[in-house]
Amino acid sequence: MTLLLLLVASVAMAQDVIVLKDGSILNVYNLEESETSYFYTMSPAEGATTLKINKSDVFSVKKGEVTTITQAPATAAAPATPAVPEYQPVTAQYSRDIEVRRNSNHCFSAITPDGHELNYQVISEADRRVSVIKGTYHAREYVIPDYVKMGDKTYTVTEVDEEAFLRENTVRLVRFPRTLKKIGESAFTFANLERIDLPDGLEELGPKAFAGTGFRETSPVIYVPSTVVKMGKECFRSCGRNLSYRGYCQEYFSNLPSFITEDNCTDYGIDEEAVEAFYRRKALNLNQR
Repeated sequence: MTLLLLLVASVAMAQDVIVLKDGSILNVYNLEESETSYFYTMSPAEGATTLKINKSDVFSVKKGEVTTITQAPATAAAPATPAVPEYQPVTAQYSRDIEVRRNSNHCFSAITPDGHELNYQVISEADRRVSVIKGTYHAREYVIPDYVKMGDKTYTVTEVDEEAFLRENTVRLVRFPRTLKKIGESAFTFANLERIDLPDGLEELGPKAFAGTGFRETSPVIYVPSTVVKMGKECFRSCGRNLSYRGYCQEYFSNLPSFITEDNCTDYGIDEEAVEAFYRRKALNLNQR
């Protein structure tokens, strides 16, 4: 413990420092925290990618002049913490063609390895891209696959269509693929999600995409990837029970797109005070450097 603290003290004061339980040291910027995680960037540059690390993997944190021991190492030998498994793409298998009146493109269903069936529409046959569309989704958890296999063709899942999970209030958890680029208008409106984990690479959130999802957690945190360039109005409206809508559903901004300001933030279901606090904290961090 003493050795690790000495290592922390030796790092340049202009940066914050995270010491991991395996002894490695991260020199970081813009250090923020939630109940279970730390968020940071590796560069002080504007627009630097925000990264996340679980508190359970952290030994100590030095922010400014304050060092916090998050969890002292055990005196006796303890089992090694299992490594976080690498992301494994999921492929669904074609099941049957389906008819959807409002869609002219080919529509079909496919089954994911966990046995759940989702409906799809071909967006582009040339690019082999599909979107998840409306169906009867009554399971508790769904895995949206990265790919769908149909005979000798493999399609990439890049979108969740508008109203795909609208009012599916038995759905609690949805795992999104890293291939996903767009979540359409009202895609999960009035679904009963317990949390939202948006994937890096996502580019667009439609209007009311997650409005009224009714979080069960007391203070859910939504990380908005820096790849998001478009957010529709009210995409997180009334996500939680706290009507202040702080930081994408209550307390914390993990990443705030630059196009959201105090003038337009209420269009996204976020109050002005929360946005003001975010920019004030950002300015304070810049001044400290």
